[in-house]
Amino acid sequence: MAIVKCSECGKEVSDKATSCPNCGAPLQTVIQAPTQTVEKEKIIVVNNSSSNGCGIAGFVFAILGLFLGWIPVLGWIIWFIGLILCFIGLFKTPRTMAIVGLFITFIEVFIILAIAGTFAAGASAISNSL
Repeated sequence: MAIVKCSECGKEVSDKATSCPNCGAPLQTVIQAPTQTVEKEKIIVVNNSSSNGCGIAGFVFAILGLFLGWIPVLGWIIWFIGLILCFIGLFKTPRTMAIVGLFITFIEVFIILAIAGTFAAGASAISNSL
């Protein structure tokens, strides 16, 4: 409820009243214009640089697998996770880290085979000496 002034006597009157209670003059209903709202300016930042989370994670796991490949089971599990993540990363852009990680995992295959061959040769030599 707002207070308006009577156009005849100048007294304050409720905007709901149809006439002034002081002088009896009829009140004109004033149609209020809607208040203007100032909209705040929105700033939208568009990041054009894209990243490949799976490719980067695959690269990291490939590097970890390269350094931990000498541990028989743990290194192989980390290598396999790196291989899977790099393979998934090949289907997203940018592909660079996924390709490098996949290349490292293929190098690790040869390292793992060399380690497995060394263990097999050592086991064979031990069994032949008994």
